[in-house]
Amino acid sequence: SFFVQPWRAWNALGSHAELDVNLLRASWWPSSINMLTAIKRKNSAKFPPLNEVLKSFVFWGECFWFSSQLFLLTYYLSTINQILFALGDARVNADVDSFANNMFTRAGVFFNGLGFLWSPIVGYSMKTRSIYFRIYVEIIMALVMAIMLTIPIIEVQVVVFLLQALVRLQVFSNHFSYIGERFGFRHFGLLNGLSSLVAGSFGLLGYLLQIYSLFVAKGAYSMSYFMVAGLVVSSSIFPFILKKKDQAAMEKEKRREGRESIKVNGGELGKQFKQSDGEETNPTSDSFDEFLCYLSRVRDNSYESFLDFLYRE
Repeated sequence: SFFVQPWRAWNALGSHAELDVNLLRASWWPSSINMLTAIKRKNSAKFPPLNEVLKSFVFWGECFWFSSQLFLLTYYLSTINQILFALGDARVNADVDSFANNMFTRAGVFFNGLGFLWSPIVGYSMKTRSIYFRIYVEIIMALVMAIMLTIPIIEVQVVVFLLQALVRLQVFSNHFSYIGERFGFRHFGLLNGLSSLVAGSFGLLGYLLQIYSLFVAKGAYSMSYFMVAGLVVSSSIFPFILKKKDQAAMEKEKRREGRESIKVNGGELGKQFKQSDGEETNPTSDSFDEFLCYLSRVRDNSYESFLDFLYRE
């Protein structure tokens, strides 16, 4: 669909659809990176343009967190059968339909398809908790899941089945909601596709871990999962820095609004307190705004210079 635009619709005469290779024409390519979208509308002041998004930590940091969590999930799916077999899960009779054969492997497939049952819990957390809290909780659960996979007790893996379904639902819920809320829906498809491409490319490193586990660790996956656990923990740097950046941005916005408020409200009050004969006015009111006006009069008789001094302070 990238190289060839969608086929032309069949018209009323029943003519055959034709491929239109728009990629070969210069008019197909956008004039700037911010035009890489199918939604033709003006940029919203609430959301940054695409070129700023692609230079920001808030996007690439999320890509790192998303890639780390998907790496755990995909590596789990590619190794769980070998782990269960090594722990004793095997065929006990010739009946291929018997649940007794590879019982834990069958149970893993069963629990994997029931992840939607966690939806009420995940949905409630998304409505009542911040994105930082939700990501921290998901990272903790993913860490517990990775560590439990190193425990050589097959019954413990049933808990891993439950955690895997919950972690997977949390990862995708947080990822999709974050992109939409943080960057808007103008470039949602492009940003989601780019982050998925990064996560998929990063996931190819799982082949190296499997080679290490099979040929170096002699079939033991414990060490590789400790490595994955370290990767999961390192992804916690994203919500930590994100919260710091958001708090700094909020403080900056509050200071800007405060300066605007003082400039507007103080200017109006200053006009009311000005006296043509130059007499000083004593601060007899308890109002803080009135007190500011009084200070503006006694400090070099210059209200504007007082505002400049207050801004610097």
